[in-house]
Amino acid sequence: PTIAICTEPTDYQENPDVLFGNGTYLVVWSDWRNGFPAFNDIYANRVNPATGIPQDGNGLLVHAHDYQQYSPALGFDGSQFLVAWFDNFTTSGGIYDIWGARLTASPYSLSDPLGLQLATSGVTKYSPRLASSGAGFLMAYEAQAPESLKVRIAGVTQSGALGVPNDTVLGRSANAQQSPALAFDGQNHFMVWEDARNGSFDIYGQRFRPDGTMIDLAREKERLGRELAKQ
Repeated sequence: PTIAICTEPTDYQENPDVLFGNGTYLVVWSDWRNGFPAFNDIYANRVNPATGIPQDGNGLLVHAHDYQQYSPALGFDGSQFLVAWFDNFTTSGGIYDIWGARLTASPYSLSDPLGLQLATSGVTKYSPRLASSGAGFLMAYEAQAPESLKVRIAGVTQSGALGVPNDTVLGRSANAQQSPALAFDGQNHFMVWEDARNGSFDIYGQRFRPDGTMIDLAREKERLGRELAKQ
């Protein structure tokens, strides 16, 4: 049999993510149960790894705003989770920003019931992804640029403040970059993404130190120099 994480009958649930930490699985998703004007909010449920039994019924509310909260993603720094999502509350249904909240799962405690504004640069941002070095988080997300989507990165400290880098555009190619993913190997972060710099989508990557600096910066500068020389 499968495990029912949330079967709230009022409306539907979508975009789940799951991560292990604090001795439990934490599942987060976007949930439409609260209707207008909330539309969809962010909920969570803890799942016992030994029994597979959800601990929080049909879920605990992580964050509710008017308008829409989409596509939550999780990171874990060894003591607390960070959940991030894209949200158009501050623009009354217009531009999407990246918001987040920190929480612990054993016992459950929500550190940021009002949410954290993690990326608010004035352009629509989508689909955050997170990884942690154990001393903070690195966040990647898509941001709308005049010509196409771009991948941006931001650091988030353990206290929930923006760190370094801060809303930094990863690449300068005129073509799209999208769908970032992140991992941490115990020493450095590694990020991959879809990149159309060659005319069709390929997969590229970049390594980052825990402080957010690019390890492969010299290689990236060399590539940008070649692109500028062609113009």
